[in-house]
Amino acid sequence: MKFNIRNVALVAQREIRQTMGKKGFLVALILPILLLALICSLVPLAEKLLNRSQNLRTESVKIGVIGNDADIIEKWRIKLDEEKLPNGRPLFSLESLSILGISRTLLEQNAQKKVRDKEWNAYVVFSGDITQNGKCDFYTSRGFDLNLPYVLSRSLREVIRNQRLLAEGLDPQRINLLNRGITWNEFELSLESKPTSEKEETKKEGTKRRARFEDLIGPAMICILMMFFLTFGTSQMLLRGIVEEKTSRVIELLLSSLSPGEIYTGKISGFFFIGLSQFAFWVGCGIVMLPWMDVSVMDYVPPIFFMNYLIFMTTGYLFYATIFAAIGAIVTDENESQQFQIIFNITSVIPMMMYFVFISQPNWWVVRLISFIPFFSHSVMALRMVAAPIPWWDILLVALSSLTFAMLGIFLAARIFRIGILMTGKRPSLREIGRWCFYRETEGVIET
Repeated sequence: MKFNIRNVALVAQREIRQTMGKKGFLVALILPILLLALICSLVPLAEKLLNRSQNLRTESVKIGVIGNDADIIEKWRIKLDEEKLPNGRPLFSLESLSILGISRTLLEQNAQKKVRDKEWNAYVVFSGDITQNGKCDFYTSRGFDLNLPYVLSRSLREVIRNQRLLAEGLDPQRINLLNRGITWNEFELSLESKPTSEKEETKKEGTKRRARFEDLIGPAMICILMMFFLTFGTSQMLLRGIVEEKTSRVIELLLSSLSPGEIYTGKISGFFFIGLSQFAFWVGCGIVMLPWMDVSVMDYVPPIFFMNYLIFMTTGYLFYATIFAAIGAIVTDENESQQFQIIFNITSVIPMMMYFVFISQPNWWVVRLISFIPFFSHSVMALRMVAAPIPWWDILLVALSSLTFAMLGIFLAARIFRIGILMTGKRPSLREIGRWCFYRETEGVIET
């Protein structure tokens, strides 16, 4: 079977021109950046609007209280008076209803009516002795401010706690003083050993603030979504292109002057360049946008991360691209290809569903073991590298494993592609596909 590098380059150029020249590709290239910028802009805007809406509140929130302990209710009212509206009025207004001599059911029915008639915003029911069992039920209509129940419960817990301390002969203020918190600062040492400064009060060299779990969620999700689009998304474009050319008989025109191996290699190379272009564009936009957003990505992501990310993006793309190229060669239409895509969609979503495990314990032996599974290795390693420094030997082993599986996929998929692309009609069975992987000549297979 002839193989000409120039023909491979021509096929790759054709795929690049056809794909990158479409409006859909430009939309897919720019839309994620615009959505990310929109989300990053809307979050602070939403916080400002929320604070503004709270500052515009002028009327106190009316809360009904059904219970027997008048002393607790009065202390709760005094505690809540510390919460003020911008106009100086109390944020909450409590109205107490005693259940002595009155049916509890009638009181609750009356309270429900007041809430429905908007005389009250909500009501609270104390069950028995609130200082003993600590149980109360809060009722409100739909749409009640979600932050207010937290303020109410926090203040009530503090009142009941102080009441219990007084009952034991303890001073609540003294207890609060003894229970005061501490300032906990977390720092991360660099792997390189550096001498400390002569002045002990200065910060030690080679340290930086340690990233918390919530600090890593954003970068981790961005990295794994980029990896998904660059590997799985680009491979899907390759699959759709092969299926379209096969159903429209364009592939037959190409086979008249090119070998299946040249078409196969050229298509994979072309879409790999497309993926690299997307990666370069998104990274460039990130470098420009993050300083403007007052975010320093280098605090969490070292420069070598991008090189390692590119390595696993390459191996991940080659693995999925070879599989999808083989699928495109054996299916007869778009519907059949979608059935296969569903299976691999599941495998690509699993790392996204378990991202919290990979970024909270990146060096756990189970996570390291999962990193060697070819379907997950590129995504898992992207998450691990964001979360913590990975030993060089770990990265090397996973990279070699991923490259081995990618090369194996290229070899097997090439043998399937060279035969499947020449065949039309019914889809071959798994047994037939298995035989294709071991045939040396194409002609004998087609004749059988």
